Amino acid sequence: MILSREGYEVIPATGGREALRLIREHRPRLAMLDVVMPDMDGTEVLRQVRADPDLEGVGIMLLSAHKNAPDELILGLDRGADDYIDRAVTSNRELLARVRAHLRQQELAAKVAASERHLRKSREALAESEERFRLLASATNDAIWDWDLTHDTVWRSEGFEKLFGYAPDAIANWSERIHPEDVDRVMSSVKKAIDEESTVWTAEYRYRHVDGTYAWVLDRGQSIRDSSGRAVRMIGGISDLTERRRAEQQFLRSQRMESIGTLAGGIAHDLNNVLAPIMLSIDLLRESVHDDDGKETLDLIAASAKRGASMVKQVLSFARGLDGEKRPADVAALVHDLEEIIRDTFPKDITIETAVAPDVSLILADHTQLHQVLLNLTLNSRDAMPDGGILQIRATNETLDEKAAGADIEARPGAYVAIEVRDSGSGIPTELIGRVCEPFFTTKQVGKGTGLGLSTSLAILRGHGGFMRIDSEPGVGTNVCIFIPAGPQAFLGAVDNDPSLPRGKGEVVLVVDDDPSIRRILQRTLERFGYTVIAAADGAEAVSIYAQRRDEVALVITDMMMPVMDGAETMHELRRVSPLLPIIAMSGMTPDGMLAEATDAGLQRFISKPFATEQLLQVVREVIDSH
Repeated sequence: MILSREGYEVIPATGGREALRLIREHRPRLAMLDVVMPDMDGTEVLRQVRADPDLEGVGIMLLSAHKNAPDELILGLDRGADDYIDRAVTSNRELLARVRAHLRQQELAAKVAASERHLRKSREALAESEERFRLLASATNDAIWDWDLTHDTVWRSEGFEKLFGYAPDAIANWSERIHPEDVDRVMSSVKKAIDEESTVWTAEYRYRHVDGTYAWVLDRGQSIRDSSGRAVRMIGGISDLTERRRAEQQFLRSQRMESIGTLAGGIAHDLNNVLAPIMLSIDLLRESVHDDDGKETLDLIAASAKRGASMVKQVLSFARGLDGEKRPADVAALVHDLEEIIRDTFPKDITIETAVAPDVSLILADHTQLHQVLLNLTLNSRDAMPDGGILQIRATNETLDEKAAGADIEARPGAYVAIEVRDSGSGIPTELIGRVCEPFFTTKQVGKGTGLGLSTSLAILRGHGGFMRIDSEPGVGTNVCIFIPAGPQAFLGAVDNDPSLPRGKGEVVLVVDDDPSIRRILQRTLERFGYTVIAAADGAEAVSIYAQRRDEVALVITDMMMPVMDGAETMHELRRVSPLLPIIAMSGMTPDGMLAEATDAGLQRFISKPFATEQLLQVVREVIDSH
């Protein structure tokens, strides 16, 4: 009655068992239990309530008017009672006050408990978040950083050690390892991002490895600002772009080389058409010139023409990767021959060291072209060491898997022979490495180089299915490594060439070329050596002539690039008339697609302009005799 009048909801019970049942059903905030009850005393009800975890939070107040109240008080408090009231000495007002105090304390305890639960969950969530962040930072290939701008402290992930070789706590000043040419730009952009309330900051720059080399990186940061807009924190990550930039540079270089190659190939074709009649005419003139001055003049013309032809061939080598005669090549012998040449000709203050692995594989290569590649590389090294230095030439077997081959756009997985030319010279500036293989690009003084050395070498390597890697550091030196495929194909036999000048036996040869000078000189040369020649200015005329004289013609020699009807189409038409007709094609350039089409049309042999008399006569005799 006392509690009901004060507005409390009261649930009465007549005994201990009923009280326990009602407590379990209603979970009251406070249960007031008489110590002495007929079926179960209050202390036993208290014990069972405290033993039940579902009843946690139910307050228990024991009541007693018994003379043994002190003993009952001790027992009740031991079993977990929240309060004890001796009804013999406690007034109704004090009883109400004690109930109100208990309920207020219970509310406060509930709030404290809720706050503690919330704090515990927050701490658990934070620990889980930090663990997730730590795992993420260790799993990614990036280097993660967290910059506290207020206290100017930086946390760095283990990714810094993976990417650059530094332990995170060993980096005292991040900016000290930025490349000197990039540091002002990068620091200015960071300051601008912080001061101008930018949300995101990005920058590409070079960052120094622990070994002193530099990696190209992409750095990104996200700023966090307080309510006033002031940046208080920046979180970001660094990605290594070195391999991607290298692949992009190789791709762009490949595109430039393809464009320049197309242009150079066309120019070379025209130049070869100019040089071909000159070289053939010299051999004819030698028979009619007998005085010493005339012979000397012819020798001078011949030398100049051959030099021009060599230059055109070099242009075609870097432009198209002309295929030469490939034979099994002993790399150890090539390196030995090269060593003898450069020891005799290079300055004596250049120390030459060679090392060839004893098990290095044979390769299938054009000996002359490969020798040219190695000579070009060593000459570049010599020029980079005007005050002397060390030149090292090494050859080893290398096997590239998918990952290793992926570093070079032109590489393929497989077995290679790697020939490395390393010098201790002046090195190549970083910004120029991507250009050194461009044709006509050179860092040498005017008159010291043509800029075709590395571009020609690269084209020759491509023609052999190989590729090149260049690493250099200014003031330290340059390392150029060429990779040439090694394998069973390296043991194929070579074609034996007979150097004699065979003559004709009156056979009729149909010569087809749109250039009148080439037609005339071919006709005169072949007639001088015993052949009968019929000339045609284009493919259509050749087909018409052959249709009339098919029983006479023993061989057709046709240019590949002609107006009206090109060489491939001419061969198709001739083959329709005579499927077994012997045909030789010639051209100042060799587009792969056109040559493949000509081969399908029945081509027996191909010769590149300009060619010497002996080469022409040898090929003509071989083709006629084979039929």
